[in-house]
Amino acid sequence: MHVCSECGQGYERAGYCAADGHPLALSTDPVLGTDILRYRIARSIGRGGMGSVYLGVQP
Repeated sequence: MHVCSECGQGYERAGYCAADGHPLALSTDPVLGTDILRYRIARSIGRGGMGSVYLGVQP
């Protein structure tokens, strides 16, 4: 999974973000791109002391 360095949006292929044109970097987050029930984890929204929050989208 590749992630935008600016907005955090995840992509399957390397290149540039479709939303803002920033380069994509290879993510080390194992959750990005995985499916949970009928949702795909698209990007990280935030992190804190109690855990992480992710954006899920219906593919």
